[in-house]
Amino acid sequence: MVSRTAPGLKTLLRTSAPEHKPVVIVLAGHNGSVKSTLWYDRLADDLQLPLVNADRLTLSLLPPAGADNKLKAWASRLRDGDERWQKLSQDGVQLFMGLAMDQGMSFAFETVFSYMEVQPDGTFRSKTDVFRTLQKSNDYVILLFVGLVSVDLSILRTRLKGASPRNVVILSADGVDHGIRAG
Repeated sequence: MVSRTAPGLKTLLRTSAPEHKPVVIVLAGHNGSVKSTLWYDRLADDLQLPLVNADRLTLSLLPPAGADNKLKAWASRLRDGDERWQKLSQDGVQLFMGLAMDQGMSFAFETVFSYMEVQPDGTFRSKTDVFRTLQKSNDYVILLFVGLVSVDLSILRTRLKGASPRNVVILSADGVDHGIRAG
């Protein structure tokens, strides 16, 4: 019996991504699913691509964490409780991604696929629109779905990160929000 292992992402990129196309890697998964940790601990150095990340964008605007690795109280409230800043960070990511696509640059970004809005004509706008935009811009798109083995583990990780429980939505395996909330 022949035993085979799946090739790593770096090997797949080297053998399947066309040289003339920018590569966009999408890390998708629910809150607390270790998307950023996976990127920075396991992928970033090999792939040498920047990760466009709304959390890091917001943190870059705030004072650095103290010796206890915590933000000042006002900065934490702004990051976790002010929906205007959360939206601004998401919009900033979209603008940054658009600029990178216009320049034909490779990058990665993360998403929880949490956006869905009914349009007046009955259609929906959602995070999948980003994929359509990437396809139209001729990028080579790789989707990596990141998940944990249980809802409880995801909730625990999110609480340890200090995220506001009201902002945590856990989707079932079929991608539907069944009302499970951390907190």
